[in-house]
Amino acid sequence: MRIIREINRYNDTQVSDIFMLLDLERKSMEYQLSNNFLTVSIKSAGAEITSIQSKDGLEYIWCGDEKFWGRHAPILFPIVGKVLENEYTYQGQSYGLSQHGFARDSEFEVEAYSNHQITFLLHSNEKTKEKYPFDFILKLHYELQENKVKVGYEVQNIDQKEIYFSIGGHPAFNCPAFEDETLEDYVIEFEVEEEAQKLGITPEVYLSGEREDYKVKTIPLCHHFFKDGVTILTKLQSQTVTLKSLKHDYRMTMSREQLPFLGLWSPEKGAPFVCIEPWVGHTDYITASKEISEKKDFVSLEVGETFKCDYTMTFEK
Repeated sequence: MRIIREINRYNDTQVSDIFMLLDLERKSMEYQLSNNFLTVSIKSAGAEITSIQSKDGLEYIWCGDEKFWGRHAPILFPIVGKVLENEYTYQGQSYGLSQHGFARDSEFEVEAYSNHQITFLLHSNEKTKEKYPFDFILKLHYELQENKVKVGYEVQNIDQKEIYFSIGGHPAFNCPAFEDETLEDYVIEFEVEEEAQKLGITPEVYLSGEREDYKVKTIPLCHHFFKDGVTILTKLQSQTVTLKSLKHDYRMTMSREQLPFLGLWSPEKGAPFVCIEPWVGHTDYITASKEISEKKDFVSLEVGETFKCDYTMTFEK
């Protein structure tokens, strides 16, 4: 009865997503990549990294405790963030699509697998076309290179028409990583002194249209920094961004030159993790058109074309 009462709080699209996720977790398989530096665990449900551990057992990735946030490093596709009122149109027809899209709640096939590499594949199907009326192939490539984990996105347009999407990552890193630390013992550091832009965001997690000059080299972390939710930066010159401890030698450096937007997020309620999120695209503007072909900063992919981008995480301690 409690589950039924909880489900009644949501709309039909959200209820469908809940049942899809429950079914997905039952079917999910876990795979590992391993070398002399790291062990990486990835599940077929959402093609999501669930763990990155050093050889001496230090865990870098958030455990997914639902007290704070029940995910680890979800894939955002075919949208990043939200479309207005969780609905958009294409050629006069409306489609419901919840925050960050359906890839994170989809079961992926494994196309190729070895000790150091794995490729997951999601093909458009009847369920995806209820929410997204395009034929596509989405591939996630993971490669372990010494102390680096490379994440590659590949989208193929196998439709007979142009397709539209945004895509990105949402990895959550344990922060603090050691028992003798707090969040205040960490900073986010850019490669160069930045004169970036910070995008204004509404309480409903849409872009307001305001842009603020954001001059920064190092961001000292504290829970108050996340009081307004996600910080979205663009026009960054740095090719890398580093999460590092001031008390230990811990460093996670992300290289993300092909992904023009960067999200920084953690729940303000004291969650012991920080998300550093590389994106192509972003949540809707509050003034956005409902028509998907008119969404700002979406990828427009012609028939038969393939879109690729990637980012790399380097772990040091």
